Amino acid sequence: MTDYYQHEYTGIRGRGSMLPSQDEFELFLASHGRAGPTSYETKERTLHALGIGPGAKVLDYGASWGCGTWQLREAGYDARGYEVSLPRAQFGREALGLQIDSNKTDLSSDYAAVYANHVIEHVSNPTRMITENLERLVPNGFLIIDTPNGGSEYRCEHAESFHRLWGQMHPQLVQPSFITWVVGARPVLMGTALELDEIKSWLEEPSTRISDCSGFELKIVIRKSVG
Repeated sequence: MTDYYQHEYTGIRGRGSMLPSQDEFELFLASHGRAGPTSYETKERTLHALGIGPGAKVLDYGASWGCGTWQLREAGYDARGYEVSLPRAQFGREALGLQIDSNKTDLSSDYAAVYANHVIEHVSNPTRMITENLERLVPNGFLIIDTPNGGSEYRCEHAESFHRLWGQMHPQLVQPSFITWVVGARPVLMGTALELDEIKSWLEEPSTRISDCSGFELKIVIRKSVG
């Protein structure tokens, strides 16, 4: 699968997974990344709701060419990236001056948060992706995952959309029951329409909480427990 993401995987134009054209890159810089679907504004709001502010060390896991990593850095975070695609990682390092690693052994274990934006659906072993990234967190750190919703409610109501999503590019579509099985007793919040107030409320009393899961994109927040 690693080989597939070097040259065969092209991604979707304008969504951060495909290397930008010169015009797209210039627009990205001019808008500070805020124009279109590459914007990380909602990701930054999620981090703030979890009490993770500028200066915190954040890993953008599955960083592609660094569009999200760069925005986090511009917002004041100590942001680094991990990207398995060597051409994309190289672009981020050279064009944006980012630290984007392609070797997991180069990643540290002191992140306040790991953000995996539309990554878990691409990996061959989602369980390992979750457990490895939890190990990279400081105590009480957060693993945040945004992913297409593989839950039964969405699958039943939007069968055609679900089956278009599932395939070579997305070999895994995770559902809430799988996530709760993987994380065990760790506090986890999931939903497809999570409001910032709901995230803040969960943070006051972390537990397993599953909100409305009928929408397209599932947000998963896992807290690394202490002890």
